[in-house]
Amino acid sequence: MIKDNYESCFKIYGVPILVIVLLVIGAGAYALPSMSKTLPGTWSEDVNLTNNSASSKYPSAAIDNDVIHLVWQDDRDGGYEIYYKRSLDNGATWEQQRLTYSGSAVYPSVAVNKSNVHVVWQDNRDGYNQIYYMRSTDYGENWDFGDVPLYSSYQSSECPRITVNGINLYVVWQECMYYDYNVYFMMSKNNGVTWGDGNGNMDQARVLSENNSRNPAIAANNTIHVVWQEKRSYNWEIYYSGSSDNGETWNETRISNGTGSAEQPEIAVDNAVHVVWEDDRDGNPEIYYQNCSDGKWLDADVRLTNDSHYSKNPSIAVKENNVSVVWQDNRDGNLEIYYKKCVNSEWYSDERLTYTGTCTSECPVIVLSSIVHVFWDDVVSGSFEIWYKHTIGPYYGVFLFCEDNQHIIGINASTNYNITVFNTGNQNDTINLTMNTEGLPENWSAVLSDNSVSLSPGNSTNITLTVASFYPDVNSYAYIVVAGISQNDSGKSFSVFTLTKLESLYNVLLSCQDNIHSVDPNNYTAYTITVHNRGNANDTVDLLYLNKPYGWKANLSSYSVIVEVNSSVNIVLYVKPPDIENGKAEIKVRGTSRNDPTKSDYVTTITIVPSF
Repeated sequence: MIKDNYESCFKIYGVPILVIVLLVIGAGAYALPSMSKTLPGTWSEDVNLTNNSASSKYPSAAIDNDVIHLVWQDDRDGGYEIYYKRSLDNGATWEQQRLTYSGSAVYPSVAVNKSNVHVVWQDNRDGYNQIYYMRSTDYGENWDFGDVPLYSSYQSSECPRITVNGINLYVVWQECMYYDYNVYFMMSKNNGVTWGDGNGNMDQARVLSENNSRNPAIAANNTIHVVWQEKRSYNWEIYYSGSSDNGETWNETRISNGTGSAEQPEIAVDNAVHVVWEDDRDGNPEIYYQNCSDGKWLDADVRLTNDSHYSKNPSIAVKENNVSVVWQDNRDGNLEIYYKKCVNSEWYSDERLTYTGTCTSECPVIVLSSIVHVFWDDVVSGSFEIWYKHTIGPYYGVFLFCEDNQHIIGINASTNYNITVFNTGNQNDTINLTMNTEGLPENWSAVLSDNSVSLSPGNSTNITLTVASFYPDVNSYAYIVVAGISQNDSGKSFSVFTLTKLESLYNVLLSCQDNIHSVDPNNYTAYTITVHNRGNANDTVDLLYLNKPYGWKANLSSYSVIVEVNSSVNIVLYVKPPDIENGKAEIKVRGTSRNDPTKSDYVTTITIVPSF
């Protein structure tokens, strides 16, 4: 039964949210479960990431290059707000920020692509639920242009999910229309600057399903993949829709096929599509799995859990052809978090992750780097908190940071960039440093202070990149990419860029191709003078004529012009001699940079009055 909008999301449709950046490696079908395997490896202790007396719930996590981004809803400030944490060292330490100030922000979802972090959530600040968006372009350090409403239908837009593929962003949510739910879709093709429905209609959403549909989840590689639950007849079923043309057209298929209700779908992609959901066809909710490889779904969906109690709220992640799933399960008398993994197409047995006694552990989220990261909310400390744990094993990780990565220098000068190199793994490592100098023009140089650094786990050191100019083209600039690569695991690397520009240089050149005219007395002649900008910045050039003889007349068509870089502007000098014979005037026109008056140039015109 659907209660009010918040209750429907909070208790029935409050899906744990997962968006991950996935490494596209491998393919192939996935075998039926084998319960004979036990998963090797150990897990860290549970870590309370919020630790306050308020209610912290519904985590969403995303990861790229061992940098973890986490959001959740939190009412420590009275109303619910969206909070954010990041870890630059693969979960060892965390930094926190508050993102919203509306008092009614819930159900966040996060996606990441390199330095770009994207967050959406549901917000009731105007008296009805809307979808809001916020982004950071510097790994979550700062957040751009505040929070932006994506879509306002004056109905109820709820439980958004976001994913990213390059600069393309995709968002789905459930829209309550007159007590019925539809699945809506919007996308951005420019890293979140503008949004539309994928068919060129800006600020508009696309309806993916109108048949009592809810709880959408989304993932993307070269195709956009969306799943949701829908009740077209008596039971809820799981439906899938994919778009291979960036949201213009969609192909839908039903992927669950049971006698019970299939709900709460989650999706992840690599070279294949992986979907999990909860399904009560066996009398109690169990976790089921489907896989689509090369456009073909498995002939039958796969049951992952098999217990007389219920298993609900799954979350799924995939990397390097291996699938990991977590869910909440009450087989132990209270809700605990369980984990299962498929390695090399073989499923391992269930593994219990939490041991909270009579408390409630729910809404798990899983993301993968070189290790497995799991988040959930739990009341073990007296109020709902966000908890975290990860697998323990040898892993290597690299992170580079350059806070001030854009400098301006003069001609024949140099500048130093301070780059911090972090060992984010848990092993001693040597990090090799390289430069990509394809963006280094002629008469520039770039030198690294170190070609490699050795660091113990969790430590960092600074290196220096020196960039210099030696009388280069005034319009050139140096774009250098510095990469750090783990010597023990070449797949672990990170890069930063630097951009060095020349300070504003102003230079004026005047030319006149036809500068000698013969003219009758009392008649005007006109000289076309071209004003060239030979600097590296837009400039205003002030113009003046000189040496006009007595009795002659002269006038300029313009006494100042704006000239853009690498451009020129024409002006006209009009000259009129007096009523004389055999006269001559040499009139100069001077152009002077208004931004740098030491930079000027002139041309000379010669006007001749012949003898009668």
